[in-house]
Amino acid sequence: MILIDIDLSLEGNAVLDQIFDKVDNLLYAGQFYDISMFLRYIDCSKCSLDVLLALLTMTAPAKSHLLNRPFFYENVRQELKKRGENADHLLVGLK
Repeated sequence: MILIDIDLSLEGNAVLDQIFDKVDNLLYAGQFYDISMFLRYIDCSKCSLDVLLALLTMTAPAKSHLLNRPFFYENVRQELKKRGENADHLLVGLK
């Protein structure tokens, strides 16, 4: 398993650039297990809204290959509700 080294505490474009670069490369290489494990252990409470939505958006095309994505999606949904966000609206098309 490859460790996906992304500093999720970064803000704005810095973290989004890391996510897009690393996750896109892994998706292209077909390393779905690594991405799935990464999604499994993300602490959603420590991620910005942009990071959570970016991860769901990037992984949506490969969702049938990512066993932990439904778990991640549900964690994101619950976290958004805790933050008072309209989760149903924000997550349209990302399940």
